[in-house]
Amino acid sequence: TNGTAANLTTADAITYTVEVTPAADGPVSLEVPAGAAQSAAFNPNAASNLASVTHDATAPAGHGVAWTTDPVNAGNMMAAGFGLSAAEVGAAFGYTITSDGGAGSVTGAGTVASADQAVAGIDVAALPDGTLTLALTLTDPAGNAAPAVSDTVAKDTALPGATVATAAADPTNASPIVFSIVFSEPMTGAALTAGALTVTNGTAANLTTADAITYTV
Repeated sequence: TNGTAANLTTADAITYTVEVTPAADGPVSLEVPAGAAQSAAFNPNAASNLASVTHDATAPAGHGVAWTTDPVNAGNMMAAGFGLSAAEVGAAFGYTITSDGGAGSVTGAGTVASADQAVAGIDVAALPDGTLTLALTLTDPAGNAAPAVSDTVAKDTALPGATVATAAADPTNASPIVFSIVFSEPMTGAALTAGALTVTNGTAANLTTADAITYTV
């Protein structure tokens, strides 16, 4: 069933081998019907059992992968993660993560337990800062491998520097005293507030910036 038999051979008229070419993915079965052959006494054979195996020559398809840790920074680089979507349950997955900032890679593997599956706890601390590329392949239980799917994410673990200065004379009788704060990169992740500043013998107010790099307070 679901195939074509050919190249039937035997060396002793007892044990035979036959090649069955599947017609499509799915169960492929073979049986010997009653009366297909005769013994030396011309007695017809009894019907055999039915032997069956599932043919699968189709690689997994339609799945995707996406970083769930975005961006990768100093706080999460030792526990990064990604998600699989529409993956074939039971397939094995293998992944490689590289950085365009330098050499090295992080690899891992597992088995798809659900079509939409999270993979977490990946340590990418050893990879240089830059764009991280995740490449993942799926291989089904029959050994069919799908082309790699991929996703990218930025990794930036450098802690921004900050410099505080004032143009006021020292000593000064000015009040308020205007200070400037200059960061080494734009602080667009979480806004700086006056309440977050450590002030000795004073109160900070009127914190302003035009570019999230240079502030006055």
